[in-house]
Amino acid sequence: MKSLVGMLVVLPLIACGGGGPSEQESLQAFAAVTVAMSSAQSRAVQAAQHVAPADLTLNFEGACTTSGTVAITGSYSSNDSGSTLAAAFDLTTTFRTCADPQGTLDGELRWTSTLSGSKYTATMDGDIDWTSPQASASCSFDLSITVDGQLVTYGGSVCGFSVTKLNQQQ
Repeated sequence: MKSLVGMLVVLPLIACGGGGPSEQESLQAFAAVTVAMSSAQSRAVQAAQHVAPADLTLNFEGACTTSGTVAITGSYSSNDSGSTLAAAFDLTTTFRTCADPQGTLDGELRWTSTLSGSKYTATMDGDIDWTSPQASASCSFDLSITVDGQLVTYGGSVCGFSVTKLNQQQ
């Protein structure tokens, strides 16, 4: 599951225009969000988990790397029956001046994901503000990804741009 979550970090999806963040700033913001959310998700599951695999209700708040806090609420379940790996989560992540080496995040995102055998789906929606010493971005996220075998499908938008169109431009 962690390798699939990591896939979100490298998706060539982000570009913004019309006075908004540049493509590079948007990509940096997206990377910061996905790294922070993945880290917070792992910490929340670890804090709530008693026996693996498990169905968990998450209600976690913790310090960010440098300063600020991140809160995660939602559900997480996993089942590794040996022949089929299955996992799902539905999380709301709230960043409150959450700073790490990539910058500072504020805002809230809902992140859902399911993995069943070779099919993976994920969605991310909400609004964030990201700042670093070099750049800043305020973006709305409404994106999805589906991986079914070797077929990868993108949908939705980031910063008002079609994710499908942006992926074709890369």
